[in-house]
Amino acid sequence: MRTLIAFSLFVALGIPGTTLGEDNPNTGGQLERVLRDRPQMRGIFPDDDVVVRWVERRFKTGRSGHGVVWDDKEPTNGLAEHESSLAGEPALVRVTKREDVSGRDKWYMLVFELFNEFHPLENKAFDQLAASGTVDRIQFASAVLNHEYQRMLVANRFFKRHPILGATPENAPLYTQYMGIFDETWVTDAEDQSTTIPQPSPEFAGHYEHYGQWYDTFKRYGPRKAEPSRAPEHSFTGLLKAILSARAR
Repeated sequence: MRTLIAFSLFVALGIPGTTLGEDNPNTGGQLERVLRDRPQMRGIFPDDDVVVRWVERRFKTGRSGHGVVWDDKEPTNGLAEHESSLAGEPALVRVTKREDVSGRDKWYMLVFELFNEFHPLENKAFDQLAASGTVDRIQFASAVLNHEYQRMLVANRFFKRHPILGATPENAPLYTQYMGIFDETWVTDAEDQSTTIPQPSPEFAGHYEHYGQWYDTFKRYGPRKAEPSRAPEHSFTGLLKAILSARAR
């Protein structure tokens, strides 16, 4: 079972890479496939731009080390989503094909989902949280959404260093909106994340139900076994401690 993580309308490195289209046994040419399937995204960055090179590198490795592959299907929960890497297989990423979502906004959502990809050990930690009975369904869904807020902050820091070229409120309204969500002074360390990250709005009942189904599955059957993979980019222990300490809120 893959865990589905969605990018939705909730308001409240320059790394050397490859050239577009270069093959890899599992994930080669993924960005070129994105640009083929989402032509609005073409022409916004030159092929050697730092954002392009970072995306190419991320497709090859993912957060788990198993890579990420592009899926042309329309997201099922929001405008973009990913399915985490499990059993040593690449993760999947999807971005909406809707014509009313601009190419620049699609670039933002693609980069966000590549940052937002859940590491297998993070999936296991949330599985264990659901199975533990220490939080209820709504608290669990809030914890997952809080984690997504944290990953959005990471994506926003990336785009502050490497902005989307030519973006304006008119041609990139979602990018403009999401870049304004966070004041970076809100976030200090992992122990304080439960109070510094904005709490998800109960207006997004669909996302509570979506993550509530994750909770239901592992509360009933217990956590899955995490497959060997590279270590997460950040410690998840502090986040879980913050979730548990804030569960009565």
